[in-house]
Amino acid sequence: MPPLIVIAGFRDVSLVSIGGATSMDDTLPIYRLYMGETGGFIAFINGFVITMVLPELLPYVITIK
Repeated sequence: MPPLIVIAGFRDVSLVSIGGATSMDDTLPIYRLYMGETGGFIAFINGFVITMVLPELLPYVITIK
């Protein structure tokens, strides 16, 4: 049975989430090829947000015991 996010029609978003920060640069051409311009834009925004948030969030995650 497929995950509920895929059933709900968020197929592109769920595929982009696997790429993480690399969806902004390294894997962006692959996303654009298979998902079109909209999927490429979603992938770029996803990678950009992760790249900007990670340096601020990582020290807090590391200090949690």
